[in-house]
Amino acid sequence: VTRMLRRDPSQRPTAAACLNHPWFWDAARCLAFLAAVSDRLESEDRHVYSPARRLESMRMAILDPHPTWHQQLHPELWADLSAFRRYSPHSIQDLLRAIRNKRSHLNELPLELQQAIGISPE
Repeated sequence: VTRMLRRDPSQRPTAAACLNHPWFWDAARCLAFLAAVSDRLESEDRHVYSPARRLESMRMAILDPHPTWHQQLHPELWADLSAFRRYSPHSIQDLLRAIRNKRSHLNELPLELQQAIGISPE
């Protein structure tokens, strides 16, 4: 945004470049990106320095001001997630996994819960 406001037009990014920035992505593109990141993290070697470790090291900045991500979910959604898999509410990788899994299985949730959390991808 700061670059977009520069006085000299030659120093500003193009409209196309701006629209490529994640800030301007629509919900469907954001959701697809998060699912792709989750897939990538699942496939990497955890015994070496990895993007997953780097991501987890930034957990507090990502989750600020809440120490855990599950507190932000509808309670019934957390119960549904927990019924099928163990998720750490402190792990960003688990948050991404939960997003990816619910994206794939949204239609399996009870109708009331689907309505409470909203229509995918929003």
